[in-house]
Amino acid sequence: MRTNFWRCWIFSATLLFAGAGAAAPAQPPTAPRPTELVPGVLLLRGVFVPGQQPDGNGVLFSAPDGWIVVDTGRHPDHTRVLLESAKPLRAVFNTHWHLDHTGGNVLVRSEAPRARIYASSALADALKGFLARSAKGLEEAIAKAEEGSAGQRTARADT
Repeated sequence: MRTNFWRCWIFSATLLFAGAGAAAPAQPPTAPRPTELVPGVLLLRGVFVPGQQPDGNGVLFSAPDGWIVVDTGRHPDHTRVLLESAKPLRAVFNTHWHLDHTGGNVLVRSEAPRARIYASSALADALKGFLARSAKGLEEAIAKAEEGSAGQRTARADT
């Protein structure tokens, strides 16, 4: 059982990092859907749209009592596809603290409160340091931008 867990973990990490340099569509798909890689393993590719922050790839594993998701993406549309595809969601594993991998955790917590979320302890440091500074910068950008402008909408989407 433990060997299978680590094989799945290594497999998903390989997919996540291998897809990082892949060519991206110019526009996000209207309804992105996971691709079945093998029975019980789905891949939801991240979307890279010019002028927006990306979503990391998400990998979904069917487990005996539900689904396990590796990385929740950044944007709500991406995370909602994961949530729709992983019912019931039992656990989330974050590969690292970057927002394109953990940004969807808030929506997961709201929509699937019984799912357990696992993350590195590096996330705690990032929340106090880099991510706190980033949030402050976004709040300042929203306040300075013209109401309803593209810049303001982009900054709001990243909060």
